[in-house]
Formats: sequence, C-alpha cells, structure tokens
Amino acid sequence: MHYSASITKRKRRQKTEYIARLQYYDKGSGARRENTRSTSSPAEAKRALKGLEAEYFSGGSDLLDAHHMTFAALAEHSKTTRYCEAVYDEKGRKLFGVRNPKNVGSMINRLVSIFGPLKLHEITVAHIMSYRKTRLTTKTSKGTFTDIATVNRELSTMRAMLNDALTNDWLVRSPFSRAKRGELIPVAHETQRTTVLSLTDEKTLLDQCQTDSRRHLKALIIAALD
Repeated sequence: MHYSASITKRKRRQKTEYIARLQYYDKGSGARRENTRSTSSPAEAKRALKGLEAEYFSGGSDLLDAHHMTFAALAEHSKTTRYCEAVYDEKGRKLFGVRNPKNVGSMINRLVSIFGPLKLHEITVAHIMSYRKTRLTTKTSKGTFTDIATVNRELSTMRAMLNDALTNDWLVRSPFSRAKRGELIPVAHETQRTTVLSLTDEKTLLDQCQTDSRRHLKALIIAALD
C-alpha cells in the first residue's frame, strides 16, 4: 500500500484551519485519491491524520472511501439486505430477511430522521443518549410517552446496523462499543410484560397436546391456565 500523509494550514473566513490529508491509490482503478479532515489546531490535525492512517492500514482505500457514508445511506443498505421481506426455503426455514419489514422500516425511518445526515464516524455516544432522552420525554400524537422497551428496540436495531457497517469495513468502531455497559440500552429498566392468553390461544395451545409425546402436558397446562 502506497500513500502520503501531510498537514497543511489555510485561512478560511478569518479562521485558521489545519487540514490533515492522506493521498493514496485506489486498489481497483489505480487512480490517485485523497481523504481530508479539517481541524482547528495542529494537535487535532495530527490526531486526525493518525486516524486516517489507522483506517487506511485496517481497511485500505475501501474504508477511506466509506468514510463519507452517511447513516441514511446505511439505512437504505440495511432495508434491502438485512431487513427486507423474509425468504424461506422449501422446508419453511427462513433464509434471510424479517417477517415484518414494515415495522422495522418504521423504526429505521425514525432513526434516519435524526441521524440520517451524519456520517457514520460522526455518530457519538452523546448523539445516541440525546436521541434516547428525547424519545422518552416527548409525548406521542396520542398524548402518551414512548415506553422504554420501544426505544430499546430502536437502539438495538441501530446497533445491529452499525455492526453491519463494521463487518463491511465502513466503520472502524461503533459508538455502542464506547458506551458503558447498559448505558444506552438498559434492559433492566424495562417493565416486565404479562401476557394473557385469549380463549382462542388457549384452544390452540391445548390442541398441540393431542400427540402421544405431549399428551401428559395437557393437565399441567390446564392447571397453569386456571
């Protein structure tokens, strides 16, 4: 891998900027490319340049090119690959996709409304914590507050999307890995759900106990339901 690294100084709107610049050759076309980051001090420029070099050595030119990928672009990728309509084989086993992509799509669209314009590497723990706080303290159109479990599912989806970005070398490190354990998705705070079976559900459950291997469970289930 051949590249050159430099830091330049320039004046812009009466402010001094220090530009970290990494020039390299695209491994596919052989064309000369470059990636830059603007900073406000020489020290920040040195750190930015080290970051560019780290990305180059860990993922090559592909990762540097992906440095400009926004969360909105990642969302479109996720909708067409990970959260598309489920596809099953001849035995009914799910090969890929999800059973209800519309619901997941709604969650992703909500995330995009906040994070969409941000580049993946720009998303911080503070951004995610702000999103969580806003979602939990803003009333819905029905005049109620969004429950913790719903917000946790949204952030779990976001975490999975960013993990895909890591797998594809579009991101060096996920902000979720920078947070303290349970800080962004505190499952312990969720309210325990109580599920009450309807009469139809009870009949369906008991019908499954008609086989020889399950017949002994019928009396136990009736007692539990009562």
